[in-house]
Amino acid sequence: MLASLAGEIQIERRTKTRYPLRLSVRYRTRAFFGMGETLNVSSSGLWMACQHRLEPGARIEVCLAWPYLLNGGVPLQLALRGRIVRVAGAHCGIVFHEHQFRTAKHKPARGLRLA
Repeated sequence: MLASLAGEIQIERRTKTRYPLRLSVRYRTRAFFGMGETLNVSSSGLWMACQHRLEPGARIEVCLAWPYLLNGGVPLQLALRGRIVRVAGAHCGIVFHEHQFRTAKHKPARGLRLA
């Protein structure tokens, strides 16, 4: 009976809580530039769908379109630098060691002109 229970128990090794966020991303490695989407994010890593089959161990830079506006009106991006730690098909897990918020270019709505 213990053997059958041991097969069903999965041990959670993550120390940070993952949040299911779907955010647009752009990424860059030595070999590729691409676009994708996060599937979940924590304070130290993320899991994303990407255009390319990326290699574990590779360094990566990722830029996320942040879902909240600075001061209620300025778009933000979260720039991350890290390492790919897991790959499963068109998905990869990244642990990041450096992050920085940046203001993003604001695109006016169609038909509107800026004075």
